[in-house]
Amino acid sequence: MDKEKLKKAYLAAAISAAGIIGGIVFYTVVAELLRGMGHKPPLQGQAADAAKYALYCLGVSALALLKMAEIKLGGKKATPEETIKALTTLAVVRAALFELPAVAGLLIFL
Repeated sequence: MDKEKLKKAYLAAAISAAGIIGGIVFYTVVAELLRGMGHKPPLQGQAADAAKYALYCLGVSALALLKMAEIKLGGKKATPEETIKALTTLAVVRAALFELPAVAGLLIFL
C-alpha cells in the first residue's frame, strides 16, 4: 500500500466533507440574514406543523440510509485500493446524508 495514495484518498474525502459541512454554515447564515430582515416562513399553523413532522421523518430516515450505505460500501474489498476507494466514497456519502436534516430545516424556514 502506497502512503501517497492513502494520503490523496484521505484529502479527497476530507475536502469533500468539509465542503458539504460548509454548506450547513451557509444555510445558517442565509436563514439568520432572512430572519434579521423580517422574513416570515410561508407555512403557518397546522401546515407548518405537518411540514415539520414530514421533514423530521426525512431526517430520521437518514439514519437508515447511513446504515444501508455502510452495508453496501463498508467492509474489506479484494484489494487495498478498492477498500480505500470504498471507504472514501462512504465518507463522502455519510457527510452528504448528515446534511439532509440541515437542508430540511432550511426548507421549513423558507
